[in-house]
Amino acid sequence: MASEEEKKMVTLKSKDGQEFQVEKEACMISEMIKFVSDDCDTSDVIPVTNVSGKILAKVVEYMKKHLEFASRKRSSDAGKEIAEGDGELVNDEEELKAWNIAFLKDVDVETLFFLLRVL
Repeated sequence: MASEEEKKMVTLKSKDGQEFQVEKEACMISEMIKFVSDDCDTSDVIPVTNVSGKILAKVVEYMKKHLEFASRKRSSDAGKEIAEGDGELVNDEEELKAWNIAFLKDVDVETLFFLLRVL
């Protein structure tokens, strides 16, 4: 079950004006966005002024998937006291690894460069 902090939503705004709604907890995955968001209230729009909308869309996709994985891992870790779920956790890790590979498969070098700067 998600805490209230995990449910807070923020809006990220790219340099070309595109806006993306994302959970504040997901923003903690990107050091750059985390740094910028620490100075903003959740009701504020967080300006990501050095990132285009195209790149920010990919960053948001990445952050959401990794937050989903982290949430499932926390749930699985909490359930280990009741029942050993190691096989399920391994499957989740393999799923995330496969997703990461697919995510980067068709990314050109320039996009990869900007993704690495943001993530």
